[in-house]
Amino acid sequence: MPPWLQYGHLTGRSASSWVASGKAATWPAFANGIKGSVVHVGLFGGAREELEPELSKSFTVTWDETLEQAVKRQAACAETGDVILLSPATASFDQYNGMAQRGADFKRVVGGLDD
Repeated sequence: MPPWLQYGHLTGRSASSWVASGKAATWPAFANGIKGSVVHVGLFGGAREELEPELSKSFTVTWDETLEQAVKRQAACAETGDVILLSPATASFDQYNGMAQRGADFKRVVGGLDD
């Protein structure tokens, strides 16, 4: 993993990119809550139709078919000190059996960014 790239959660640090897929009922409130911490949202999989209309009101939004494509796009745009956060608030059930599988794939993709 490049030394400038971190993955984790928002605690005292701003995320430049947020990668998400799945469903959530309260996107307007959620988007309002992450303003100021997130400047770009990378969607993947089946999230586009539900999430993009609301989130694009507040953020630059891109979409990719897979988590791997979305993370690589965010990493290509990231600068030293930026954080790419895998959203814990979405499920990605169109591509993964659960959050553990999705988290393991995110870790795999981030770990291979040097390659």
